[in-house]
Amino acid sequence: ELRNNILDELIDRAIIFSEFKDRIKALPDHEVESEVNRIIQNVYSGDEKLFRDYLKATNLTRAQFKEQQRKELLVQIVRSQHFGDVPPPKEAELQKEYQQWAIANRDRTKDVATYKRLYLPKADGNGPDAQLKLAEDLGTKLKAGGDFAAAAKEYSRDSHAEDGGLWEDVPRTDLNHEFGFILFESEGNDVIGPFEDPYGFNLIQVVKRKYGPAKPFGEVRNEMKKRVESEKKKANFEEWMKKMRTRAVIQKLID
Repeated sequence: ELRNNILDELIDRAIIFSEFKDRIKALPDHEVESEVNRIIQNVYSGDEKLFRDYLKATNLTRAQFKEQQRKELLVQIVRSQHFGDVPPPKEAELQKEYQQWAIANRDRTKDVATYKRLYLPKADGNGPDAQLKLAEDLGTKLKAGGDFAAAAKEYSRDSHAEDGGLWEDVPRTDLNHEFGFILFESEGNDVIGPFEDPYGFNLIQVVKRKYGPAKPFGEVRNEMKKRVESEKKKANFEEWMKKMRTRAVIQKLID
């Protein structure tokens, strides 16, 4: 997926450059040279020797590298021109963006969950392979709508089996890293698993997640405004880019 995304990005750059290459002569030489110097400073910590070593390794002269950056600058300029102006975000848009941002940027040490767990130790029954098969069969039934509490009472071997496998208000800090990730970084209430730990196989169904706090909306309102505007500008550019792609002949030679 990453390779395909990079390939699509390179194709978009090629399309933009082919459409607007006549503008390249209008780029002032000092701006291009400034971009080369910025790269040397930021990428190579200002070390000219490291930069020359890179040029040698890639069989490029400094002039050729400079022309590459001239093309990149042109593409960046054209892109920025087609992001377009967007109207100020509405309050509802800011609140929606904040809700998504707050979940991703919350204090995860304050996460709390209520969940059901069905646990099958590897050492029980006829051994690990048989226990895994039982976990898979139970998982199929539960995901099809089976009664989790009843199954937990019959098969589970953890300390809450008699309660239908229900664990209430468990802090994330009481869980190991992997278990906490499965509970809190997933969505919805579908049955999850079976997944393996060192001693057995687990089936989990999240009942409720209480996420930890994030910075209040008032403190990050300006950041939310920038994020919403940025997404709208990206949408403008993507709409323009779709039209550009329909006018181009594209052939991908990489499987």
